[in-house]
Amino acid sequence: MQFSKSWIFNGRFIEHHVVYVIFVLCCLLFVVIFNINHFLSQNFFYYLKSNLHFVILFGLLIISTLLFNQQEISKSKYFIFRYFSFIFYFIVYFVIFPKFLIQNKHFIEKLVFLIFVWGSLTGFLGIFLLFSNLNPPGKYSNFAISYIYHPNVTAFVYTTSIIATIFYLFWKIKELSVFFKLALFLGLLLQFSGLFFTLCRAAVVGVLVGISVYLCVISKRKTLLILPVLLISIPFLISKYIFLKGIASFYSRARLLIPALDLITQSKARFLFGYGISDSIVVFQRNSLLLVKDDINNPHNAILSLLIMFGAIFTIFLIICILFIMIKVFIRGWKSNDYKEKHFFAFLLSSMVALIVHNMFDSQLVMVELFCLQFFLIYLGLSYYLIIFKSRKIPIEPIWK
Repeated sequence: MQFSKSWIFNGRFIEHHVVYVIFVLCCLLFVVIFNINHFLSQNFFYYLKSNLHFVILFGLLIISTLLFNQQEISKSKYFIFRYFSFIFYFIVYFVIFPKFLIQNKHFIEKLVFLIFVWGSLTGFLGIFLLFSNLNPPGKYSNFAISYIYHPNVTAFVYTTSIIATIFYLFWKIKELSVFFKLALFLGLLLQFSGLFFTLCRAAVVGVLVGISVYLCVISKRKTLLILPVLLISIPFLISKYIFLKGIASFYSRARLLIPALDLITQSKARFLFGYGISDSIVVFQRNSLLLVKDDINNPHNAILSLLIMFGAIFTIFLIICILFIMIKVFIRGWKSNDYKEKHFFAFLLSSMVALIVHNMFDSQLVMVELFCLQFFLIYLGLSYYLIIFKSRKIPIEPIWK
């Protein structure tokens, strides 16, 4: 996903073919990990019953496609691959990979450390290229774009990596050497600097809210002292940052709500079941109320994008499921008296909150072509299996025993 958005490696030639890459790689993965004996021994009725909410979501997806958006199947092979990409993402990043992490708990530390390295290198390269005047010429030459061609895409690296770095620092603080702690602080500084110079306000808001949630979970009663400070300081910082970049792009984003709301309210069927996964992009671009000159194919709001793609029934049910899991994670982290467990669940919750808040001003959370949805599904999957699904139902030893 990053290669297709990279200007350094000139990877944009595969940008419109990414869904085919996803399809092929996921099929190869399934072939490699498939175990016929394990498959035949499954109690599928019990599995479906235990995950009834996901069965309902999948059923709503099928109804939306087969009954109300048949045009996608008949006219677009791209749709078929994009459709399967969403399903494969759910299987790989929500089911398979979280289970792997739970069964191999030492890989959780490896994953978080890898995210820290990824964010730090991205921040270093972004700052170095910006201040060395080595950015490619164009309208983003004065932004810390790093190896990615658009600063708003680069910013998603930091929305993911900054909270992971803070978590790793707290989680391992008693075990790390002074040199390693300094390296973490330096990496964190590079990430914050890279984020600031992308001038992506949505990412700044998401990161600040995510860090606030993290502090609230681990601080318990101290939250009552921290919360007033956060409520005063965050809006102040955000307002300063908005005016630093200017408000023209802010208004252009706001204007995207007009065609989105127009599409959603055109008919009862469209409101309830949407326009489909791929056709929603086409109808949004062709909407006569789209007043922005740039090549915009979504309303830059994940919820509105979901409403246009799948309709209100699917979107509302999905939001309820996600909120239920996140509330359970908050309660688990808040009540826990184990230091590492508390910080781990604070990390899961704050990471999901940061990505959600960021995507109230963007739609990358519902786009398989980018690298935001994958992390969200991993965190959501870990939360689901450790708290909602109950780890005792997975044949593994508990992580935090």
